[in-house]
Amino acid sequence: NSYPTHKIISGNINFCINERMKDKLISADFDPSTVFVTGDPFFDDLKLTTINNQCEKKLDKIKILFCPTPRHEHGLTSKKKEFHLIINVINKILNENDLEVALKLHPSSSIMEEYANELDGKIKKSITFYQSENLLKLLSKYDVLLTYGGTNAITSAILNQKPVINLNFKTDLTGEVVFYDDNLITQCRDI
Repeated sequence: NSYPTHKIISGNINFCINERMKDKLISADFDPSTVFVTGDPFFDDLKLTTINNQCEKKLDKIKILFCPTPRHEHGLTSKKKEFHLIINVINKILNENDLEVALKLHPSSSIMEEYANELDGKIKKSITFYQSENLLKLLSKYDVLLTYGGTNAITSAILNQKPVINLNFKTDLTGEVVFYDDNLITQCRDI
């Protein structure tokens, strides 16, 4: 729902990643005979590199790696709304539990200083920021991946048998759920 679709972008052949997207295109008046489900081309060259899924525990705290999707950077929501979401989620986790949270920003779309400035003084406890670090190596140090929208971090976590919690508030803020399988991903529908 959060990705605008209009018939003006239809072509003679329209490839899409899943049946939900096909239905969305058809409901936007794309000619059904031109719409084909081909899967996600991201997986075509995916190297199945896995990690040891045992978290390197030094403390008894559960460690959460929060990978926000760069929605405001891509013009899909407002910067203010997205930072409000990130701050509220982190504070909710840290206020009600004795957990550790780290924030892994998108390596190319996000600006580290922007996040650090926006979160400064608004997060109740100290958190670690990552950006250019190898996601697979980070996943080996954390127990759970927390995210929203359609980040490929979900794929890496699932392939490495890490639990995934996806914020799915059905708004432009958390975005359209791209990866949806209740056997693999826990959908969190309310903060």
